Amino acid sequence: MAEEHPDYVADSLLRVGPEKPLGYLPLQTLTDLCGWSLEAIITWAQDRELKTRVDDEATCNVHTGAVTIWDADAVQDLLDANRDIVERAGWPMDERKFVQRVMQEFAQDPALAELIGVLFADPRFIEPQYVTLLSPAETA
Repeated sequence: MAEEHPDYVADSLLRVGPEKPLGYLPLQTLTDLCGWSLEAIITWAQDRELKTRVDDEATCNVHTGAVTIWDADAVQDLLDANRDIVERAGWPMDERKFVQRVMQEFAQDPALAELIGVLFADPRFIEPQYVTLLSPAETA
């Protein structure tokens, strides 16, 4: 299905914003399937005031390397609203360091894994029981 619809695959990056704070694509997928250059997606993100990170296979857990895009304010808001989960897992509270760690290792703590799922807007975690994770302004 993804081969026939590269825009569906690209949604991982194109939807990044307050409702989907974090997204990534393997570098090979970005160029080969979506037909985008790395420079083009970085410019696209910067034009929208989104943060970017580019990793090769040695610096992330994605075989071909990856480009990661995130909404810094939205990620930080969710980290702040879920400080107990993040700190209990021993992960950083700074959005940039948190995203770096997401790309380098898999969360072992189930609650942290759920929070990361919410950051990626993974449909498996977008359910009523996660409303606190999705609505940091309401929890303040």
